[in-house]
Amino acid sequence: MLGDFASGERRGGPPTDRMLRPGDLMIVDFFPIVRGYRADITNTYVAGQPSDAQRRYMDLLLRAKEAGEAMLRPGVTGGEVYAAVQKVFKEAGVAEHFPHHAGHALGLMHPEPPFFVPASKEPLQEGQVVTLEPGLYDPAVGNMRVEDDYLITADGFERLSNHVKGFA
Repeated sequence: MLGDFASGERRGGPPTDRMLRPGDLMIVDFFPIVRGYRADITNTYVAGQPSDAQRRYMDLLLRAKEAGEAMLRPGVTGGEVYAAVQKVFKEAGVAEHFPHHAGHALGLMHPEPPFFVPASKEPLQEGQVVTLEPGLYDPAVGNMRVEDDYLITADGFERLSNHVKGFA
């Protein structure tokens, strides 16, 4: 089991001596490895009660992940998946706070292609395992990310992860 736990201005990296304060967000990103194969799941938690802006961003993350899920099927490109996720953020006026990919494939390495980035032309294939991980990183609100893993099936996907997303 590997993981990355980040709060404050960080999105990841080595541990620091920073202490959580009320209202702080913490991204908890786990990378379990079973028989050499990797998974990758994430949720964001808040110390105390979330602000209205944090609740809004969490709702946007979950909506963006659902938009990405709607695209998960053989033949769809990584770029098309990214565009579906990014559209939610653009329509909400927060696209500048989504600076990274929308997900990637998983296997013996982490990450693997296809990558869900704007220029990706690689199509999804039945039998691939992928992750969707939209994130918003706004200094005024905090850093947030959610993530699930999926098996691409002949007619869509099967969600492989079953953890609670959102402020539990």
